[in-house]
Amino acid sequence: MSPAARTYRIDVLTRALDVLDHLGGAAGPQSLSQISAALELDRTRVFRILETLRERGYVARTDPAKTYALGPAVLGLKTQAIAAMSVPEIALPHMRALSMRLQDSISLGVLEGAYVRYVARAPFRRIISTEIDIGTALPAHATSMGKLLLAQLPEDDVRAVYRDGPPQRFTPRTITDVDELVAHLRAIRERDVAVVEEELELGLWGIAVPVRDGSGTVLAALSASVPLARRPDAAELAPALTACAERIVADLAAGH
Repeated sequence: MSPAARTYRIDVLTRALDVLDHLGGAAGPQSLSQISAALELDRTRVFRILETLRERGYVARTDPAKTYALGPAVLGLKTQAIAAMSVPEIALPHMRALSMRLQDSISLGVLEGAYVRYVARAPFRRIISTEIDIGTALPAHATSMGKLLLAQLPEDDVRAVYRDGPPQRFTPRTITDVDELVAHLRAIRERDVAVVEEELELGLWGIAVPVRDGSGTVLAALSASVPLARRPDAAELAPALTACAERIVADLAAGH
């Protein structure tokens, strides 16, 4: 590091970023002792950093275990970063090719609180009445992309999203109980694929898979929307979406 870089470096900010990097790369929530040991920092100092980050939403604490994980504010930064990057531009050719092959609409979305924001879309004329444009935000709990992305959050963060009120009901199949939603998201996290059937709109079926970077971090969700009458086998469609997501990530890594 150059002398100038050392002059301008803010030590406490560097340590805070070290904490965030550690939590982002950890296999699961971390205790204060684990974080302190990994970073070789005093427990009191780490605790103050964690609590400061927690006040701003960048870190979440899971009780009663009192472990720490990345908070929802980090997702907000990720959403802004994706919008600033060329992810949608790079993804679109792959999405259009898959849309034409499957003859279904393909979408790319990121999580914004209780909503999923559409950042790229390859529509197909067979999609039924739902009109979706770039920038459209739909309730995350009732969409395949939204559920896939909510499933990446710690369960306490999911509950915090709906602290002010339960999820809205759109059809008889919409999950509106938070406990039921959390259990449902747990299963999605294990399968690494989300499927919805008439939860946002009657007659509409959807499936979503994650778009992960080289470190395994979920950048966005990729989905296919299909009229329920033509519903394909999820086990057959998921690999096609996953392959498309992998091609997008490969192009991103190559700097295309």
